[in-house]
Amino acid sequence: MSGSKKTIIRVILIIVLVCFFLPFVTVSCSGKPVETFSGLNLVFGGKYHIADNLGLGDMGSSGTSSGYGPQFFVLLAFLAGIVALAVTFMKKGKSLLLSGVMAVLGLISTILSTINISGQSKSESSELGSVLSGSLLQVRYNIGFYLILLGFAGTAAYIFYSIYSKPVTNIRADNPVYINQDPPRFCSNCGSSVTPGNDFCVNCGQKIE
Repeated sequence: MSGSKKTIIRVILIIVLVCFFLPFVTVSCSGKPVETFSGLNLVFGGKYHIADNLGLGDMGSSGTSSGYGPQFFVLLAFLAGIVALAVTFMKKGKSLLLSGVMAVLGLISTILSTINISGQSKSESSELGSVLSGSLLQVRYNIGFYLILLGFAGTAAYIFYSIYSKPVTNIRADNPVYINQDPPRFCSNCGSSVTPGNDFCVNCGQKIE
């Protein structure tokens, strides 16, 4: 693969990794946003303040903030992006194929992360159930999530298309290629062109071999 194509892949993967700094998911209750997490928040874990942001800190909840660990699939997607970018600098023949596989892994992991995040929101809804009056926490995915999905999908598609698409052979003007037709014939006696299907030259009458 040419150096320009590798550069395109690297730029896309760098953009994907930058998108982990953008808002990834927003948790809301009854349509009111209460907490927004970036991709990196979910990669490294931290604290959330859902109860506090809902004004439930003094209503008997166990605490105004809770800790959460790294979300496995978001972490896996982030690592897949780093590996996919790193292997583009390798000079081995299969490096870009590996980069494509990592992009696919990142795409699948990002999709599967919705399962973890949805489960986390349901768990938090159960813990705050006594003060939420039956309301459930809703999850809305933000621009970071969709750009990461699009970036991984675009990277994988571009790599595999570049690897497996058949190269187009340049046809020189002085070396024409005739497809599904016979090449032109010329009379060996006078040099005139012979109409396809004719066995004799219409100019001199010479039999065409």
